Amino acid sequence: ITELDMKVWEQVCQTLQDWIKSGHKVIPISVNVSSVDIYAIDVVEHFKNLVRKYGLPPEYVELEITESAYVEEYKVITGVAEALRNAGFTVLMDDFGSGYSSLNMLKDVNVDVLKIDMKFLKMDENTMDKGMGILEAVTRMANIMGLRMIAEGVETEDQINYLLNMGCIYGQGYFFYKPLPVEEIKVLLNDENNVDYRGIQARKIEHVRFKDLFQSELASDSILNNILGPIAIYDVYCNNVELLQVNDKYCLLVGQDPVDLAENVQVMEAIHPDDRKKMQNIFQRSFQRLAEGAEGTVRRRREDGQYIWINIKAFFLREQDGHKMFYGAVRDVSEEMNQFQKLMFYQNRGN
Repeated sequence: ITELDMKVWEQVCQTLQDWIKSGHKVIPISVNVSSVDIYAIDVVEHFKNLVRKYGLPPEYVELEITESAYVEEYKVITGVAEALRNAGFTVLMDDFGSGYSSLNMLKDVNVDVLKIDMKFLKMDENTMDKGMGILEAVTRMANIMGLRMIAEGVETEDQINYLLNMGCIYGQGYFFYKPLPVEEIKVLLNDENNVDYRGIQARKIEHVRFKDLFQSELASDSILNNILGPIAIYDVYCNNVELLQVNDKYCLLVGQDPVDLAENVQVMEAIHPDDRKKMQNIFQRSFQRLAEGAEGTVRRRREDGQYIWINIKAFFLREQDGHKMFYGAVRDVSEEMNQFQKLMFYQNRGN
C-alpha cells in the first residue's frame, strides 16, 4: 500500500507542477497518509524531497491522516504531524468521529483542519438525536479553538442546511461532486468563480448562541416574547400531541391563562377534527427535515369556542423513551385565510 501511496503522491506533485507551468492559478491538493506509510518510510523527508523535486511550495500539498491512526499510535503520529507542519505542510485529521477518540483529544493534537465524519447523521431514529448532539459538540469545540473544519460525506441538501445552522460552513461529498478525472477538474478550476482561493478559513466572528441569549441579561422576558411571538414546546407520542411549555404570547393567542392551559395540555382536542391529520403531518415532516423543519396551517379552538387559523412552524428537538419533542413557532393567520377564502368564493362564482 505504501508503494501505491507514493505513486499517488508523485502524480499529485506532477499535476501541480503542470498547472503552474501552464500558468493556471493553483489550489492545494490533499493526499491520504496512512499509519502504515508512517512506519514504512520517513514520511516527512519523503514529502520534503517531493516538493523540492517538483519546485512546489509545501502549502500546495495537504496531508490527511485518519483519526484512527492518532488513536492507535498517539505519540508517533502526533510527532510526524508536527514535523510536517513545521516543514510548511497543511495537516488534516481525516474521518474524525469514525473511531473511539474523545473530544478531549482535540486540544492536544496540532492539526490545521478537522474533517468530521458525517456518519453521525446516518443513525436510526432512536439514536439520531445523540449523533446530532455529538456533532454539535465537536463543531462547538472546534469553533472555540479556532480550528478549521470540513464535514465529509455530505449527500443531501438537508444535511447542508443542518451543518450551516450548526456553524460548520465547509462540506465535501457527493452532493457537490463525485470523483472526477483530472482533466474534468481542470475545466472546473479554469472558471475562477468556482474557487475560493482563500482556502478553508476558521471562524473570525463570534456567532450568536441562542442558549446564551436566553440565559443572559441581554434580553428581558418581555423583549423575547415580542421577538419570538407565540411559541410552544410540544410532546408528540403515538397519536397524542401535548403542550410541555408555552410563553405568554401563546397564552394570548389561544385566549387562555397559563393555569387553564395547564389543565388542557392535549392539543388535538382543540384542533378542528378535519385538520388533525394535517397537524400530525407537520410534526412528521419536521422530524424528516431536521434543519429546515416543517410548517402548516390548521384551525384551533380558542377558549371562547371560536376557531382561529394558526400557522405552525415546527422543529424537532430530541427524542426520549418514544416521545419526540418539537419547538413550534405559532402565529394567527385567520385574516389571511378569510381573505383567501373570499377570493376563492368570488373566483368560483365568476366561473
